[in-house]
Order: sequence, then C-alpha cells, then structure tokens
Amino acid sequence: MQSGFITRRQAIAPILLAAATPAFSQLLPATKPIRIVVIVAPGGSADFTARLIAEKLQGRLKRTVIVENKPGAGGNLATALVARADPDGSTLLLTSNNHNVNPLLFREPGYDPKTDFAAVSQIVRGPSVLVVNPEVPVKTLREYVEYSKAKPKSMFYATYGAGSAAHIAGELLKTSSGADIEHVPYKGAGPALNEVLGGSVPSAILSLFSAANHIKAGKLRAIAVFSEQRWAGAPEIPTATESGYKEASYDIWLGLFAPKRTAPELVTLLNREVRAVVSEPEVAERLKKQGMGPTGETAEQFEAFLRNESATVAKLISSAGITPQ
Repeated sequence: MQSGFITRRQAIAPILLAAATPAFSQLLPATKPIRIVVIVAPGGSADFTARLIAEKLQGRLKRTVIVENKPGAGGNLATALVARADPDGSTLLLTSNNHNVNPLLFREPGYDPKTDFAAVSQIVRGPSVLVVNPEVPVKTLREYVEYSKAKPKSMFYATYGAGSAAHIAGELLKTSSGADIEHVPYKGAGPALNEVLGGSVPSAILSLFSAANHIKAGKLRAIAVFSEQRWAGAPEIPTATESGYKEASYDIWLGLFAPKRTAPELVTLLNREVRAVVSEPEVAERLKKQGMGPTGETAEQFEAFLRNESATVAKLISSAGITPQ
C-alpha cells in the first residue's frame, strides 16, 4: 500500500491521456456536425440538459454540436432515428426512462434498447413533481387521491409523453392508492405545461425544472415529488412516501446513447468528455438549480444501471396492469 506516494505510472497517466486526446478526436468526422437528438419538444429538462451539454462539448471537442428535437410516439421517433444513424459519433441520442419503458409499452417501438445502442453516460437524475391548476381544491397528495375518487373519470394528468418517468409515476400512484386518474401524454413538457396552466387539464406530472418557475409564481400548486426523500432544491414540497405512497417513487434520469456499432474508442472519448462537462462546477450548479442531480456515470456503470432498471420496470409495468399498445 503506497497511499502517501504517487507511482511513476500515476504520474505519467495524465500526460499519456493528454497525448491520446488528439488521436481520439480524429475518430470524429471532421466535416460533419455532431447532432444530439432529443426525444421531446423544446422547453423541458431534457432539452435544457441537451443544450447545456452541447454548448460545453462543442468547445471541448472542437466540433459543431447541435441539438435536434424530435418529439413523437413517446420518444420512439427520435430513438429509432438514432438507432439507424451512422455509427461514427456524429449522431447521439439524449433520452430518458422511455428508453427502457417503451419496448414494454409499445408492440413495435422501432428499436431494441439492448441491441441497437451503446450507452455513453447517464447525465442526471431527479424527481417528478405532481402539480395542479390552482382552481383544483386540493393541497396534499391524499386530498388529490380522494378528490379523484369523488369525481370519477374527471381527474386527468398531463405528462411529457407515454413511457416517461412521469407516466410511470402516475400509474404507480394510481395502483398504489386507487386514485381515479387518467393519463394524457403530450409531445414534451412545454405543451403539457400550457394545458395545465390554461386549465384544460387539472393536473400534470413534470420534472421540477419544467414546473419550478410556475410553482414559485403561484400559477401551479405543487402537491408532491415522487421520491423517497425531499429534493434539496425544493425542500418545501412533500414526498409521495410521506403521504403513504412509497410505491409511487420513481426517479427521472437523462442519458446519452450512440448507435450500437459505434467504435468503443469513440464511446470512451464521448463518455470521458461528457463526464468532464458534468463535473464542471458551473454546469453542476446549473443542473442542480433546475431540480436535477448530476451523475456523470461511466459507460459500464450506465449499462449496469440500465440492466437493473429494465428488470425493475418490467415488474412495475406488470403491477400497474399496463398493456402494450
């Protein structure tokens, strides 16, 4: 054990890594911009994260990095597009829980998460939040559940897409509490927000990033976050667990993927650069302020997470009684 000393290998490792960077960067196509395809419309946490990562990667990789929003079919449209893209590092996918959930919700999602993609890195995790239009006379999660039972078939909740973490959280609340609520998916957080703000739907489950400003302005009332512990960025909002519905806890995550046949060296490069971006104090702080906790996992850690979540989600879908469309 040489805890107090730096070995020769440790001393030269940063030098070797720096020397290797230009060679790695040559693997990226010099004449093509890098596209980060996002599964939802502009205006939500996924879009914010993609644009922040793109801005920082552009400087680090010395390549043009653009964000392209491709909402539709609960994320399947964007995901299938990237699955069939050239595996040269020029097209990446920024997606969420939908990646594992959609193959369980759709008979023909258009992709296989295990065989069509290489995981690059998980970027952030955070809780969903249940909000209501201020005209809805409820202030707690238990009141929300009881109100929905008293008004059958009238309590709808909007989300940013079928198969999203928000959708799963809502269905878990439904099965664990007996709430009479119905899902209304939209093509992104922006459209879902507009509907609940305008009163077209009484409630919504969204990321804290999407809803935070409207909650602070009093335009939406926060009922609960779907996590086991209160979120540091919004400690005043109680959890589903506190209200007695622990089974409804389900984190949002956002991660980056490349087409499966992408060279391992490219995946290594992209993972290293994304993790470096997420670890920047400014970036980490901006993400935390938006209700998201930076993770910046290695590709191997992300792969292991996805395998575990896939098994967990299959059980959740079964217990919620959701059948493929």
